[in-house]
Amino acid sequence: MSELTPCNYCSLKKIKIRAEKEGKIVTAVGQDIYIHPPEVERKDLHEDGPYWAAWMMEITDHCVC
Repeated sequence: MSELTPCNYCSLKKIKIRAEKEGKIVTAVGQDIYIHPPEVERKDLHEDGPYWAAWMMEITDHCVC
């Protein structure tokens, strides 16, 4: 990974901050990341749906930048 590229942990943290400002929540289902309103249930999240935001190969439990 490049020194200029944030790790997935940091990228996900930024996604969560932005989503919170918009009144949405972030859900990770496997390696897929979804940004959706609180009333949307997990079973309604699909990779080809409107809430899919990103795919992350691995999300660590701490920053590895």
